[in-house]
Amino acid sequence: MVLYDKFLERRKLTGKQAGVVDLRRKSWKEKADQDLVRLGKKWVKAEEAETAAQKADTLIAQAGELIEVDNFNEARKLLERASQIDRNGIRADFILGILNSTSHAYAVNFPKNAIKHFRAVLTRSPDHISALNNLALAEVKLRKFRPALNHWRQAVELTPTTPEVTQNLGRLISEASKKKLPVPQTALTGFSRLYSKTIVSGKGKASNLEVGWLYMPLILPKAEKKREQNSNRKGGTGQLKKYGGGTGFVFDENYVLTNRHVVDNETMGVADVIRIVDPADPEHERKLEAKVVALSDELDFAILKCEL
Repeated sequence: MVLYDKFLERRKLTGKQAGVVDLRRKSWKEKADQDLVRLGKKWVKAEEAETAAQKADTLIAQAGELIEVDNFNEARKLLERASQIDRNGIRADFILGILNSTSHAYAVNFPKNAIKHFRAVLTRSPDHISALNNLALAEVKLRKFRPALNHWRQAVELTPTTPEVTQNLGRLISEASKKKLPVPQTALTGFSRLYSKTIVSGKGKASNLEVGWLYMPLILPKAEKKREQNSNRKGGTGQLKKYGGGTGFVFDENYVLTNRHVVDNETMGVADVIRIVDPADPEHERKLEAKVVALSDELDFAILKCEL
């Protein structure tokens, strides 16, 4: 109410506008007097919103434990329930977006589902840089270049120094020039202008074409971050800490060559746990533990050792 009143003090209103504002102010005051807060599109008691948040936190922690043992289907159900219960939170949908963007041993690449969940994040947190970047990547997979351009443009306007965005813009332009991506000329012009503007301004970092597409990790709003930290202190797993996925090939007994960005990135470092799907298992049920034994500083290569 204080912010609302201060806003009105700075505005000159017509008689008609003042009448509308008075009605809205009365409605806001009634909600404030009843200690109501927003939970999605509903107004509820603060205690009800807090209970919903706690239930969602518990479900997200349980989902994290299931994902650690590759039980993606059950984890997905818990995350979807968490999203429905806490309609202010973004963690559940962000994790679902990431899991549907990769080809993990425990997840399948469903860009349409990734788009749905990243859009849900943006509905609740409209200026979320990570969701904008990751949504654009999912849209590129489905050849939805115009929406991807719009979302990367929004991300650049918010934070022009985000290296993942300029990396992905440069990668897209390169892939299009090699005819690997069928980007329409009008959209390609838009991507090129956005990339050039960011680099020329000195705010963006030039793309490294030896590095692949870059997803961004979850960045939580202040209130939800505090809850997540409290959950971790109480012994919960909270949010997932490592994401990534990709392909590789066996070049010697027990050794696999893959891309460095699959197991390492600037934001999260080297992955704690790496699992490889056994190529001899057509059902992809057998996962082999692997560890990083070499990372290239100059090229996008990494060597994994996997004991059979």
